[in-house]
Parts: sequence; C-alpha cells; structure tokens
Amino acid sequence: LIPFKYEESSTFKDRERQDLEEMGISPMKDSKFDYLVNLHDDERLSTILYYILKTASTSVGNLNSNCNIRLPGALIKEKHCCFEISGDKITVIPSDDSNTFVNGLLIKDKTVLHHNDRIVFGGDQFFRVNCSRRRALILTQPTTVGSITFKHAYQELLSKQLD
Repeated sequence: LIPFKYEESSTFKDRERQDLEEMGISPMKDSKFDYLVNLHDDERLSTILYYILKTASTSVGNLNSNCNIRLPGALIKEKHCCFEISGDKITVIPSDDSNTFVNGLLIKDKTVLHHNDRIVFGGDQFFRVNCSRRRALILTQPTTVGSITFKHAYQELLSKQLD
C-alpha cells in the first residue's frame, strides 16, 4: 500500500510540475537564468512564482493563449507582450493597448529592462525582473532588492500615473 501511495503522489507531483511549466512557471529560481518573480499584496504569496525568460524570445498572454507565459486577469491580452534577450540586453515589447508598465510608467514601445525593474501587466499582475548573475552585473539599477515589494511597486505605479 505504501509504495502505491508513493507512486500515486509522485505521478501527481509530476503532473502538477508539467501544468506549471506549460504556464511558464518554474518551481525554483536559478541565478543562471533571467526570470520574472511575482509580487503579491499578501507577503506569503509574493516571490513564490518564477517565470523563466527564454534565451531568444518569451511571449506573455492570457490563459487562453499559446504564449510561453500565461497569466490570469481580465486586462491581460491574448498576446500581451514579448520579451527579447539579445547580448546583454533584455527588452519588453508591448502589444497595442496592452497596459504594460515598467517602473510605474505605461510603455508603448520597446523598452530595455534592468535588474530589479518592476513590471506590471494589465494593471494588476506585478513582477520584478531578475537578471542572470552575469547580466545583473551590467544591468543593475540603484534600487535594492529588499525594498522591492508589492507595496513598493503598487505605490510606484500609482504615483507615476498621477504625475
């Protein structure tokens, strides 16, 4: 009975991991990769989801899309935006009318991202950009990791929209 429960549990865990990977979620962070990490108003749910940015291009869209990263939310477009990695640069290219914000500012054109930048999709999906160890040395902004919380990113978004 015990070996059967172990196999059943292992199969369930493998299926769950596959489902997460299909949505673009990695179960762990790895400093060899560039990734987005979620920011949530409940601190217990913040920084637990890691979305790996693929080496050439990573698309972001809603749950019904075929994008590499699929996010829930009424304001997430089917093809919301795309990340490109070329050399030491990570850029985000928003789709038309996609409501993509970087460090609180609505972007309409291709934008270069830096380590620890805050990115918001659709106004309610908050993330922090984490660059690989090598790229982070080149692209680091003066913000410290400890200060980048959901509250910080939310206040930044609100203050920039009021300007």
